[in-house]
Amino acid sequence: MRPCLLALFVLFVVNRVIGQPAKPTPTQQTDLSYKQFCDCRALTTGAKGYLPSEEAANKAVSELLTLIRRNSSMQYTDSIVVKAAGCGAPEARSCPTVVTEKKAADVPLILYNKVFMEGVNKKVALMTRVDRHILAHEISHHVLGHLKNTDGVAVFGGLKGTDAGDTTRIQRRYKVTNIQAEEIQADFFGLWVLSLLDKSLNFEAFVSEFDTDYIRQYLEPDSKYSASHPAFKDRISAMRRFWKQLQLRELQQKGISRGYFANSAGVAYLELHPERTFWDLGFVAGLTVAGQPQFSVDGIPVDGLLYRVPNAYNLYMGFQITRFKWQSPWQFEAEVAYSTQKYGTLIGDKPSQRLLETLDLYYLTAFPKATWIPFGRRPNQFAANRFGVFASAGPMVRIPIGFTYQNYGTTVAPANMPSLQLSVNPRASIGVELLKKSFRPGSYKIALSYELARIQLATTPKPKALSHNVDLTFHYSFSRW
Repeated sequence: MRPCLLALFVLFVVNRVIGQPAKPTPTQQTDLSYKQFCDCRALTTGAKGYLPSEEAANKAVSELLTLIRRNSSMQYTDSIVVKAAGCGAPEARSCPTVVTEKKAADVPLILYNKVFMEGVNKKVALMTRVDRHILAHEISHHVLGHLKNTDGVAVFGGLKGTDAGDTTRIQRRYKVTNIQAEEIQADFFGLWVLSLLDKSLNFEAFVSEFDTDYIRQYLEPDSKYSASHPAFKDRISAMRRFWKQLQLRELQQKGISRGYFANSAGVAYLELHPERTFWDLGFVAGLTVAGQPQFSVDGIPVDGLLYRVPNAYNLYMGFQITRFKWQSPWQFEAEVAYSTQKYGTLIGDKPSQRLLETLDLYYLTAFPKATWIPFGRRPNQFAANRFGVFASAGPMVRIPIGFTYQNYGTTVAPANMPSLQLSVNPRASIGVELLKKSFRPGSYKIALSYELARIQLATTPKPKALSHNVDLTFHYSFSRW
């Protein structure tokens, strides 16, 4: 009898297991009463419950906006509308709406899905810390101005698979900022709001309220292929580091601004992508601040062209492109610029000293170089900027454009005029750099450079010309990709 009873028991268990319906997917889980438009059309639908009603949610948003204005420099004055909708997850939208016949306005909207909110929460309460963080997260998209290009945001939200990986191309095409970094920025903003609501907030206790089983089962697979949202584990890791940084500030500090969250999110995004290569394009300009030209013929020094023309500076203006990775101390750069060198011969004693001759040289220069920056990587801090010393070296290639020679004491026949030729000279620089750890440009660099310039003049007799030049240059990057 016992074997028969055991067999029946096994059959019963197998039947119960096999007969159990599969756990519903997020789409199947969605309450049919919330099958409403997941876009601005939700503004026209009737109120349906969350927290426990849309009226309560709108009141919560209003209270949070008051708290934000009171504790920051962000004076956001619009009223944000909260509506229940059939979205897979909460969304922030900016909805163009006609106010009068001649005037239109954007209505800030937050869309919620009740089933998602109940699924992502481990605790059962009227409004948990997870609820408040998600609500503040969506508010931040409005307050921080993330919805200026709603078409671009919608494009990112719909990307999956291989297309989602090529975010840089999509950003250039739709002229949008880094959407993943904006999501991290919104996470940070929500965490800051929680810290205002609860001055004794414990970050790990807050994180424990997320239903990670739900998130791992339903969100993580999509997050790996999402162009708009980083993986949840990466977002938690970034928030943990931001929380430590936030503790170094006064939580009630009035001066906190949009830039604080943007800088911190930029750092977090770059730390999640240490392998990414960045390119900076910028201006470079400078002048010669010291120099000692040496002209000689057949090894004998020439008593002419030894000094720069008084009050006529050697100028240097052009563009610089830089290739770098945040985790590497090396940068590879190239400058292309227009430069001049002005020399002259002075005769007589002061105050009757006068010019005898002048020689002005004009070049198109190319300066490829390797730069070493052994500074700025502070692993324990969210440092949005790096500031420190750098050193670089490379060949200065001078391509002649032309020259002018003027002798005020005698006339030089055109046949006796020399020609200016190509020259390649060693150049080394040291300086300081302020490098913004962000996906946006705006870095600065000041450098002092030494060049042993060989001035190649073709004439008979053939002269040798060396110039020990010290240049001061300023660099500013205006584009990054």
